[in-house]
Amino acid sequence: MKRELQYLQDMIIRYMEKYDILEGHLKTMFPKIKDIEIEYKYCGAFTSTQDNLGFIGKEPNNEKLWFDLGYGANGILFAILGGQMLTKLYKGEECEDLNLFRVDRFDN
Repeated sequence: MKRELQYLQDMIIRYMEKYDILEGHLKTMFPKIKDIEIEYKYCGAFTSTQDNLGFIGKEPNNEKLWFDLGYGANGILFAILGGQMLTKLYKGEECEDLNLFRVDRFDN
């Protein structure tokens, strides 16, 4: 699990660096916006796992962090399933299929 979380953290850093480069290019191309502060940045990262099943669950070290990610091209399909599973998890209900989407399933 630590390996996957580190990968995601590294990916966010890379995207933020790319945003800075993009912002510099935009302000060079459009000098009238050079003093405008960008307030929000979005990253729709395209990631997938070794078995093409994403990760659904709750970060054990941070009770406020819930995730449903890593589906690659299948994101739209799994978004509904992930939402249903996270709802069950949040309510404390049994969710047998959640085991298929564990973050630590590749640690063996």
